[in-house]
Amino acid sequence: MKSQLDNQYFNNLFTYSNVPIIIWDADFKITRFNIAFEKLTGRKEESVIGKSIELLFPESLASTTMEIIRMTQTGEHLEDNEIEIIHVNGSVNTLIWNSAQVLDVDNNTPFATIAQGRNITKRKQVERKLAQLNQQKDLILDSVAEGILGLDLNGNHTFVNPVAAKMLGYEQEELIGLYSHGIWHHTKADGRNYPPEDCPIYQAFRDGKVHRGVNDVFWKKDGSSFPVQFASMPIFEQGLLVGAVVTFTDITERKQIEEALNQSEQNMKSFVNDSLLCIYFFNTETKKIIYANPSFCTLLGYLPEEIDTLTIYNFLNHTIESVDAFVNQVVQTKQRNIGERQWKRKDGKLIDMFVNASHGDHNASKIIYISAQDISERKKTEKELVESEARLSQGELVAKFGNWELDLEHQVMYSSAGAVKIYGADKYELSFKTVKKFPLHEYREKLDEALIDLIAQRKSYDVEFKIKRGNDGVIVDVHSIAEYDPETKTVFGILQDITERKKAQQEIIESEKKFRSVIQSAKDSIILANGKGEIIFWNYFAEKTFGYSADEVLGKPLTIIMHQRYHSSHLQKFGLHASSNQELLNDKRIELYGLNKNGTEFPIELSISHWTNGTERFYCGIIRDVTERKKAEEKQDTYIKKLSEIAFLQGHQVRRPVASLLGLASLFVFDNPSDPINSEVLSRVEIATRELDKVIKEIVKKTNEIETTQ
Repeated sequence: MKSQLDNQYFNNLFTYSNVPIIIWDADFKITRFNIAFEKLTGRKEESVIGKSIELLFPESLASTTMEIIRMTQTGEHLEDNEIEIIHVNGSVNTLIWNSAQVLDVDNNTPFATIAQGRNITKRKQVERKLAQLNQQKDLILDSVAEGILGLDLNGNHTFVNPVAAKMLGYEQEELIGLYSHGIWHHTKADGRNYPPEDCPIYQAFRDGKVHRGVNDVFWKKDGSSFPVQFASMPIFEQGLLVGAVVTFTDITERKQIEEALNQSEQNMKSFVNDSLLCIYFFNTETKKIIYANPSFCTLLGYLPEEIDTLTIYNFLNHTIESVDAFVNQVVQTKQRNIGERQWKRKDGKLIDMFVNASHGDHNASKIIYISAQDISERKKTEKELVESEARLSQGELVAKFGNWELDLEHQVMYSSAGAVKIYGADKYELSFKTVKKFPLHEYREKLDEALIDLIAQRKSYDVEFKIKRGNDGVIVDVHSIAEYDPETKTVFGILQDITERKKAQQEIIESEKKFRSVIQSAKDSIILANGKGEIIFWNYFAEKTFGYSADEVLGKPLTIIMHQRYHSSHLQKFGLHASSNQELLNDKRIELYGLNKNGTEFPIELSISHWTNGTERFYCGIIRDVTERKKAEEKQDTYIKKLSEIAFLQGHQVRRPVASLLGLASLFVFDNPSDPINSEVLSRVEIATRELDKVIKEIVKKTNEIETTQ
């Protein structure tokens, strides 16, 4: 019975599953099509049954997709293939698709294929956006003229742009993961050892401040050094200091140019004219542009001859007060100032810029030198990433799941909005310490052991437990899975609220109990069999009728309860029905003989029905022992036979002597009683009367026999 309920549950799961599921036959004709697939394609199941699955795929991909599908005919089990499914409105969704063959009763011949898919269209869109972001990031890093290095809290390289690698004499991949200070900052310009604790670059991810160096040296792979100007800027994630970004410039040429500037302003212009950065400088008093390189003119859309008429107010998209405050700060501090600014093109279009400002003197005037880089695309990418994360958080809340990360080294825990909602906690409460208070006490040891096994032995972390929600005290069923990254010493996990699923499972169990109670109390033998003709359920009355316990017959063939003479016919008809669609004996009653465990036969009345769950058939037989009814019928036949004999006596033997008496009476001479003829007539009347009496006695006798047997 459990198998039946399991299959009923599977049928409901197939129909109402959120995962698109489809079944097709050996000719690639669709035979089943669940609701999720209807939503995915915009097609109703009845409109596609019997049609080729090729109609589900975009025309341009149909041939390739069908080639993949046909691989299942060779017996291969396909997993995680990306398949494009087309909606009737023309839109296309991407599915992670896996399929498997369904074998016939011989466990060898495939007659259908079942496949399911997980819609990853949104994920693919996010991946494409992330790929674009990474590509744009790489383009930005590749396009800048400065060397850029990313360092983690241990001073190891996390990223290196091509300019930095080239200046240091390495390939990019050679530096990733290596300790930075010992490679290119180990020695001072005068040859003395440079202790890491004195390095201003490392100070950035210790005190969280920006540190700069203007007269320092970096060392190349070949052992030579070059002068640099650098800035070490801290990186924060979720408010935590996680490393630093080092930007540096080989100032060998700049030093030479600075020396040449004292002799010729033209030398300075030749240097900046070729720069991809926007470079200009202006008078701090008049705010007029003194010089701007071609990149500046091209970006803002001005002609070179228009530069002399510009002031910084013309293209800085900030208030006059804000611009003046910036200029005064640079002049007063005489330090380089970096930051983001917004410029306005001549045509009015706004551009986000990363600006580097330095104070200096030019022809007895106070000036500020500016180099700037267009970061509009980067800002756009960052905005899209933030929006993507917001959508992901919203999706978590709707789907009742969340993710979490546990940094074992620093005992820091991150929980998404979905995880916070499941726990019913304030986001600031979910630390590694406080999150342990939510699971019920009886699950605490189990969870601790699972986490230890995951970290120490790489065992699978897949646990279900109950928690008491923090905000309202409601008990919630939770399922969590996690993986461990030993390199970062971080546990990554997913958390899901499965309360509704657990409730549904319990309802199924209760329903199964009620069903079993009803079927076990039935007064007829109820036997269930699978498509192989094997007994899968045997109720209490079947035990009494056939003499076998359930343990003795479960898994055995149905022929165990029938005489040998029925075996061949049963196997032939059962096999024909199991492999076809014909309705043999379905919902009809037949009479035959059953075989008891003790070897005796007895008459039975059999009702057979069947149902299909997915691609598998199941059979139900309701059997009634009709031995007593058969005896009653035989007894009734005997009564009828005796009554027929009585009727015969009445209809023939009684009428014959009566007819004789009537005939003799007509011969009697009433006018002359002494006539000799009367004597002969009376003699014959006596004989006929005795014969009639004998027949009447026989009728009475047979009537008494019927009354005696009742």
